[in-house]
Amino acid sequence: MQKPVNDRGLFRPPDLARLQRAFDEACRCRGLLPDSPEARDMALTLLALHTSGVTDERRLLEALLAPPPDAMIA
Repeated sequence: MQKPVNDRGLFRPPDLARLQRAFDEACRCRGLLPDSPEARDMALTLLALHTSGVTDERRLLEALLAPPPDAMIA
């Protein structure tokens, strides 16, 4: 028997809407075009965060806007 779509690791519509809002806001805050290489890297990070269990929109956005760890070493 085949698993339902939501049990196969695919995103549900509310997940996609949350991810899109976080991505759009992060692009706006960083001044990135959504199809730029930097935005694509950010999208991959966003998907990895969500897959690892970070699903709160505010936390996703904060993670995307946080300076990279090596930028904090000065």
